[in-house]
Amino acid sequence: MKLLSSTERADPRSLQLLKRLGFSGYEAAVWLELAQGYPATAYQVAKRAGLQRANTYRALERLCELEAVTVVHDRPVTYAPADPKSMVGRLTTGLAGECDWFAGQMTRRMQSRNHGSIRTASGAEACLEFLRQELGAATRYAWIKGEGTTIRSLAEDIEAAVLRGVEITVIAFGPWRALRRRFASCRVYPHEGNGARLTSATDALLTLARDGRSVTTAVFTDAPTVTSLQDHALTYQLHSYLLHEIFLAELAAGPDGAAIASELKRLRSLHRPPGMERPLLGDAG
Repeated sequence: MKLLSSTERADPRSLQLLKRLGFSGYEAAVWLELAQGYPATAYQVAKRAGLQRANTYRALERLCELEAVTVVHDRPVTYAPADPKSMVGRLTTGLAGECDWFAGQMTRRMQSRNHGSIRTASGAEACLEFLRQELGAATRYAWIKGEGTTIRSLAEDIEAAVLRGVEITVIAFGPWRALRRRFASCRVYPHEGNGARLTSATDALLTLARDGRSVTTAVFTDAPTVTSLQDHALTYQLHSYLLHEIFLAELAAGPDGAAIASELKRLRSLHRPPGMERPLLGDAG
């Protein structure tokens, strides 16, 4: 029987490590006791460790299933611990796979609940940084709606996204023709066919939606703020809103564009509440 010296006996750190690898307290104690002298029967391990024999038998059966212990002889049944390095390597590889599965499963489940996340920040630089981060994270498409001059402040980030193969669509107020020249590889539309500024909110707001995953809206007032929604129920709603803006822009660019623009103007005067933008702008509208 191979015996360990008193200086080699198990310490609490070893016990905790085995527990972290998935052993129960009993299984860890049995494995460490077996490592102190093997081959050994279940009776011998239980007696040496002061453990209940029935629990020791169950622990050894489980350790055999984990390939942490091997049966050396059948009559009587004696056990030996597996090579520690091989055992730890096997268990950690399996655990890493299980952890990857768990993380993916829970991520999908949490996203399906539409809880998502909401981030906010204040200040003009924070607004631009949020928008740049979202453009940098885009992989398939990004839709941008806002005033042309503000959109131009994101020019380098837009161009970098295009080089990565991201499809960029812009709905612009104000100088939209300059944007179309600058971003020749993007789809640039004037808002509702003419890009006319509608209210003071027109100059203040910039909205960016990407990949069906997030929507970020910055408000460039005297006290700029930005809000970014990630994997949230509102993300889908706001993507739908911007998609309809694209539909309107396409229709307004068609042969009946003038009539459509006129009808939209009539509908706005009919349905839009006066001063709707005032809460957003702090009564500045």
